[in-house]
Amino acid sequence: AVSDHSAREVASFHMPGHKGRTTQSLFLTLPNDVTELPGLDDLTYPAGVLADLEERGARIWQAGQSIISINGASAGILAALLACVRSGKPKLLLPRNAHRSAVHALVLSGLQPVWYEPTWDETFGLWSTVDARGFAGAIAEHKNELAGALVVSPTYTGALSDICELSALAHDAGIPLVVDQAQGAHLPLHAVACGADVTIHSLHKTLSGLTQTALIHVAGAH
Repeated sequence: AVSDHSAREVASFHMPGHKGRTTQSLFLTLPNDVTELPGLDDLTYPAGVLADLEERGARIWQAGQSIISINGASAGILAALLACVRSGKPKLLLPRNAHRSAVHALVLSGLQPVWYEPTWDETFGLWSTVDARGFAGAIAEHKNELAGALVVSPTYTGALSDICELSALAHDAGIPLVVDQAQGAHLPLHAVACGADVTIHSLHKTLSGLTQTALIHVAGAH
C-alpha cells in the first residue's frame, strides 16, 4: 500500500487526529497537514519553514527571539521557569492562579514557591488582575532570594493585568518576569512589548495554530 502513496500522503494519514478521515477545509487536506519528514523541517533544529515562522513571530511580537513550542503553553512555561535556576537563587514568585505546569516546574527545578494572590473578584468568584502594590510587596520581602516571577495575563477568564507596570517592578529588583499569556496571543498590547523577559503564547487558543502550537518569545536587551 505504501508504494501507492507519496510519503506526504502516508504521513498525513498517520497524523493522530485524522483517524483515516479527510477534512472539509480547503487547506487542511491530508497532503497539506504533515509531520516532520526529510525535505520538510525539524522542530529541534529548524532551518526551513519552521525557522521562517520563528523569525516572522519575532518580528510580529517584537521579540529578540521566538521559539515554536508544543503541548500548548505548558512546555514553554516549564522551559522559562526552569531557566530561572541559572540565577542560583532558591525561590520563584508565583500567583495562586498559576497553571499546573508552573507547579511541575517547581518539582523539576527544586525551586521553592513564594505565592502571591491576584485580586479576587467576589462577584464572579474568580481570580482577577494582579495588584501592583501586592506584587511589589512580595518582591520586597523576598527580593534577594527570587530567581524569577510569573504573571498570568490574561487569565483564563479574561482579566488583564498591567504588564508594563509589573515588569518595571520586577526589573527594578533585578528579577526576570515570565508572562503566561496563553490566552492572549491576539492582543494588540502584548506582554513582549510591555517588557516581559519571556512570554508564552498558545497559538491554538486565540489564533490559527494547529495541534497545540505555542510560541516562546524571549525579549531582547532591556
